Amino acid sequence: YPQDCSGDTLYAVDAATGELIWKDNVADCDDAVTVHEGRVYCPGDTLWCLDAVSGERLWFYDGANRNGGSPIVVDGSVYCEAGFGGMVSDTSIVSSVDAITGEINWTQKIPGRISSCMGLWESFLIVPTYISNEYAPLTAIDIQTGQIVWQNTESYQGYWDSSPTIINDVIYIVLYDGKSKAIDASTGSTVWES
Repeated sequence: YPQDCSGDTLYAVDAATGELIWKDNVADCDDAVTVHEGRVYCPGDTLWCLDAVSGERLWFYDGANRNGGSPIVVDGSVYCEAGFGGMVSDTSIVSSVDAITGEINWTQKIPGRISSCMGLWESFLIVPTYISNEYAPLTAIDIQTGQIVWQNTESYQGYWDSSPTIINDVIYIVLYDGKSKAIDASTGSTVWES
């Protein structure tokens, strides 16, 4: 688990006893790590891949950082995000890297600052963003190609610390202003807003 407030450290503890097994200073990690097939993927000051048992650093990818939320790992690839330039930045990057080597598969630039975790629906990454005093998109990206499939730009200021929940092909998410929204995952069309 990460501890961001006073130490910027990632800890592994024994689940039964709480005894410390290893720790690593990954810097600025305030989102959950992803554990997959014996590896820990941590969105610290960069995307770190560590051995889950020993804590050994296996690789890092500096095209991702803590603004991007928890990585998604599927079919041998890690999908991660990076936001740039502070609170009002209007550009972020989503990347696909090889889960074993950290080699880049593709990158895609999208409008808005990433401040939430992505979701996965079938072969689409669902990426919420935030833009101060503008309409910010919810973006669907094809996981194979990195191409944008659709964008819903109907949310003023977009999304902040609200990650998508996807059930029966519908995305449920809370907007920056506190409204709830349901969006068709295949088309990006708004189903309802409340």
